[in-house]
Amino acid sequence: MPWAAGSYTKGNAGTGGWTGDAGNGIGIEAGRHDTQDNDFTTGINSTLNKDGTNVPSANLPMGGFRHTGVGLATARDSYATLGQAQDGTAIWGGTSGGTANAQTLTLSPAITAYAAGQRFRFIAGFTNTAAATLNVNGVGAINIITQSTGVSLPSNYLSIGAQYEVVYNGTAFVLLGDPALIKTGGYDFINQSSGTANALVLTSTGPKLASTAIYRTFIFATNLANTGATTVAIDGLTAINVLNPDTSALRAGQLQANKFYQLILISGIALLANPDESWQSWTPVVTQGVGVTYSVTENKYRIDSNNQLTCVFGLTATSAGTAANDIVISGLPVSVAYSGNVVIGSALISSGSTIYTSVIVPSTTTTFRFFSGSGTLGNNVGTTPAVTLAVGSLVTGTAIYRI
Repeated sequence: MPWAAGSYTKGNAGTGGWTGDAGNGIGIEAGRHDTQDNDFTTGINSTLNKDGTNVPSANLPMGGFRHTGVGLATARDSYATLGQAQDGTAIWGGTSGGTANAQTLTLSPAITAYAAGQRFRFIAGFTNTAAATLNVNGVGAINIITQSTGVSLPSNYLSIGAQYEVVYNGTAFVLLGDPALIKTGGYDFINQSSGTANALVLTSTGPKLASTAIYRTFIFATNLANTGATTVAIDGLTAINVLNPDTSALRAGQLQANKFYQLILISGIALLANPDESWQSWTPVVTQGVGVTYSVTENKYRIDSNNQLTCVFGLTATSAGTAANDIVISGLPVSVAYSGNVVIGSALISSGSTIYTSVIVPSTTTTFRFFSGSGTLGNNVGTTPAVTLAVGSLVTGTAIYRI
């Protein structure tokens, strides 16, 4: 055998070759030449031709060496270069073709069949509008499903120009990096609202909601300030009421234009996590037997997250009241949660050169009176002490109460 343990030995090497034969008196013989030539033939046939006209008959160990200068793989049974592996060209489909809900990929080299575990990456050439399929190299259209729920893609799960990766599970293509999973426990920025002041319209930037009966937090900017109870319609779904954290309806001004708010969907309920606490204007109504007109130096109120209202007022009378009547302020921005002899603030009232200090008490859930210190419960400024508002009289104060 000419080959042994990876080394080639010619047939008459053991006798010293042709020189050894001559020294042993052996002439040139046809039989010995044929044996030698046959050894050469066997040895040459056991090598690989550089033109690829023969193939190995067993595994070829490389002894720690590499194949270098190789070409790019063009078929599944070709070596892939490190460059191809780094570039991901074997699984990169570029921008998908086809249509919005029947997208296609063209890989090079092409695949001829699907196998469980295959991964493909691509840029969406379309935004899907309903359940979508993916067809790679014409092998067949396969349904794309969500990783989070395993259902067909809702609309807008694939956004044109965005990059995606799918893995074939033997039945369907599973969308990795499922937007619903990415958003779990986080915040979904939902752009600026549209609609009217008390009927917000919100549109998701990613996958559209199929129902409001979910748990999710949205951050959005408002387009208008609300003027009362407010609803929100998200992604074309039926409008639902927007509520305060205590589930009461929104009041005027709790949403201000061009500000960011946090909306929490809790199984069909929309809670506004951070109702606005900005100072807002209100219009007090001053009476003392008759309505008293006034000019305003201050008329602001704000509501904090604990449903506590602070209101301030500074008014200068421009008409007179009627003597022997209590001075009353109504038209409160929000009704008081209680009424009776509970001090909720302090006030200063002037009549001519005399100044009276008093405490503010709610006589009803919608009116203030001014209690004037010691005496009976009827000691309200205007009656006791007898104070009659005149042009130039001041009525100022601050009240803090639960609503």
